[in-house]
Amino acid sequence: MSQPSPRSFLGWILDYLAAWIFNLPPEKCSYTVQTVRIPVAPSVELLAQLYQPTNLNPSSTILSVGPYGRSSIMGLGSVRLFASRGYQGLLVSVRGTFGSGGTFDPGLHTTDDAKAIVSWMQKQSWYTGRFAMFGASYLGLTQWATLENQPPDMAASVILVGPHDLSQYIWSTGALNLDLLLWAGLIARQEGCSMLWAQLQMQFATSRLSHQLFRAVPLADAADKYFSGKTPWLRRRIETPDLNDAFWKPMQHLKAVERADLPILMVSGWQDVFLPQTMEQYHVLQKRGVDVALTIGPWHHATVQNGTTFSETFQWLEQKVAKKQGAERTSPVRYYVSGAKEWRNAATWPPLTASKDLYLHPTKLSETKPPARATESTFVFDPENPTPALGGPRLAHSNVFIDTALAERDDVLTFTTDPLSHDTEVLGPCVVELIHSSDGPADLFVRISDVDERHVSRYVTETYQRLTTMTTTGKRDGETIRLSLPDCAHRFKKGHAIRLVVAGGNYPHYTPNSGVVSGDVNDATKRLVTHVVRHAADQLSKLTISVAN
Repeated sequence: MSQPSPRSFLGWILDYLAAWIFNLPPEKCSYTVQTVRIPVAPSVELLAQLYQPTNLNPSSTILSVGPYGRSSIMGLGSVRLFASRGYQGLLVSVRGTFGSGGTFDPGLHTTDDAKAIVSWMQKQSWYTGRFAMFGASYLGLTQWATLENQPPDMAASVILVGPHDLSQYIWSTGALNLDLLLWAGLIARQEGCSMLWAQLQMQFATSRLSHQLFRAVPLADAADKYFSGKTPWLRRRIETPDLNDAFWKPMQHLKAVERADLPILMVSGWQDVFLPQTMEQYHVLQKRGVDVALTIGPWHHATVQNGTTFSETFQWLEQKVAKKQGAERTSPVRYYVSGAKEWRNAATWPPLTASKDLYLHPTKLSETKPPARATESTFVFDPENPTPALGGPRLAHSNVFIDTALAERDDVLTFTTDPLSHDTEVLGPCVVELIHSSDGPADLFVRISDVDERHVSRYVTETYQRLTTMTTTGKRDGETIRLSLPDCAHRFKKGHAIRLVVAGGNYPHYTPNSGVVSGDVNDATKRLVTHVVRHAADQLSKLTISVAN
């Protein structure tokens, strides 16, 4: 354990600028920083930074646990700014990262280590007797892992874009989420450069990896070679698509969501990769009567830490942990309506809506059902030239992408309403039902987009699914496929149109379906697959949207 070091003048300037950007109230004090060692297993110690307010008794302790180091940037994104506002902070590096002992294996030891960290903290002379947890992404996962054995002195939690189940993110669609490899690249290089530079590299790595790695067979071997053996944990995740496999159990924390009973603030973005998991967490907690609040903004994964979310986090800590008067949240739910560019307050999510069915006709979406005569739309998916991913919830993109180019491809079907006669707000989940056939193994990608008066199309929400088959050829004939899309809050303005996009791939977000039934990881065979979507009075394909009352 090192000696506490006072904050430097440059550190004060950095804190001042960050607090201004994050919309935090003025400081109450300065603080010291001290490196501490936390034993979690025989011969395994984790390194942590302890931030302690000076000349002020801390209101409580804020704990953050993650794999991204303890630099000034990581401190600012976790506990550091709270240390000068009356809270003690402990930022811990997980196993195998930034000097902590053991080997990094995402999620494998998280629950056991969380229990050991809390037990150690409770025995320290500086411990305040109560603590809260805060953090984004993986630092949210470690909160759910801690809540597997909820400590009685844990007063609150603030989880920003945090998953409770890593297996769902990687394999829930049945196809491998290739963002896993982008994240592996970040982990592989982050200790050799600054975190900011590592994140920038990840943002621009997609094109390079898609050419050198994503389509390699077998992928696990190619990944091991590409990352020079720095990601030994990656192979099992690539080679284990069965979510019921015992391998995934330590990374699945739904039971923690079902048991937690402390105040929890959850923050997400309409473009975030973990939005479906955040919504599942919220609904489970809200149904059980837990003190849960939800904020969803116009953000993706990398932009969720901002002035809105930090100020709401501080308000939540002041109210639930420090028990300060006048810090009450204005409403349990706050959400941003894209298209309208408005923030709304609500008691619960989603607000009251009415279901509206839009039926598929050739190239059209309409409230009118199609005629009795059989009609169908067809496209051919080529795994050698897979449908490209334009925008959508990715780790490596920074804004809502225009996806007009999708409508120009011959491997994409688009169904579009006439220009709307009035504003239409879609709030909550949407569902697509397709009468679908294919002459081989197939994936389905569906997206809702907003088409403006200039025929420019922009992404709203999407989903992806690898279709299971029991036949030896993978053929499917006229099955009803039901796909639920992640929640959205979007206003389609008068004169705009609602578009449904249907395709057989979304690359390089997900591994393309090869079109071949094979259990051999070394089989690089690929074939074209023809998709048919039927739309007639007795074979209705439709989009169901939730429209604001």
